[in-house]
Amino acid sequence: MELYAPESFNNAKLLGIYTAGSPEWHAERSKGIGGSEVGTILGLNPYESAYALWAKKTGKISSEIKENWAIRFGKAFEEPILKLWQEEHPDFDVYETGTYAHPHKKHLHANPDALAYNRKTEEWIVLEVKTARSTWDTVPMSYIAQVQHYLGVLGLKRGIIVAVAG
Repeated sequence: MELYAPESFNNAKLLGIYTAGSPEWHAERSKGIGGSEVGTILGLNPYESAYALWAKKTGKISSEIKENWAIRFGKAFEEPILKLWQEEHPDFDVYETGTYAHPHKKHLHANPDALAYNRKTEEWIVLEVKTARSTWDTVPMSYIAQVQHYLGVLGLKRGIIVAVAG
């Protein structure tokens, strides 16, 4: 997948292009609040409390994420899922991107799975890929909060959660 990561995106500032899980990625994550942390802060994440997140951010406990099967599965299939989505939506070009900071609230970071550009409407959107073993009746609120956070940081109006669940 092609990379699109300009120094400024709708006034959001590019912080860098990092490999997920790398020491540089972890170092940048420690400096702000990212989309995957918003659900925890709002009390929407059933797997982590806001207190635990605070303890990780302040270095009181380890923030190391142990990659289990579900995390490895999600990472392995993210790019093929995005390619399939692009095939089904030929008006869009899908790009990997970097990590951005909000133009005025520098502690708010966005590192979406992908950005998509609609060549007909000239609209940019956020794409966020989710995989799950079980089906959903509705999209988990923590995922909606994550995408809304990305939209706010990047100054965009629309995001799509591309899910393979069940």
